[in-house]
Amino acid sequence: MANNNNDKLVSVGGLTEFRDKSTEEVAVLFEGEQQRTESNYQKILALETVSGSSVSKQLSPNKFYSFGTVTSLTITLATPTANIHNEYLFEFDSGSTATTLSLPASVEGIDATEIEAGMHYEISIKYTTQGGGKYYGLIASW
Repeated sequence: MANNNNDKLVSVGGLTEFRDKSTEEVAVLFEGEQQRTESNYQKILALETVSGSSVSKQLSPNKFYSFGTVTSLTITLATPTANIHNEYLFEFDSGSTATTLSLPASVEGIDATEIEAGMHYEISIKYTTQGGGKYYGLIASW
């Protein structure tokens, strides 16, 4: 995965995500690393494109889901894998009417009622074993 001008760059919580537009390959550069090279980035995600305007989907950890424009999106989460970092990632576009987003009640930090029409959303839900096992979500929109 080349570090070129075709890469999309997103930084959240000390991690920098690179997405190669030609291959849709996703990689992460960890906090403190100044330059992405073959030795200091880790490929972690496969991409799955999901079609449909009203979608229900169970997300597997450490996979990136792209939903396109949806009117309704219901997300459930597969069981976390033991002894690894578990992150559930997805993106969608909200059309001329705001998307109805439904997430498991166990996900903290995301207010699904705040989805607006005409916006692009990327959501990350991380599972932590601290505190008995919790899901924490982050949402970015533009």
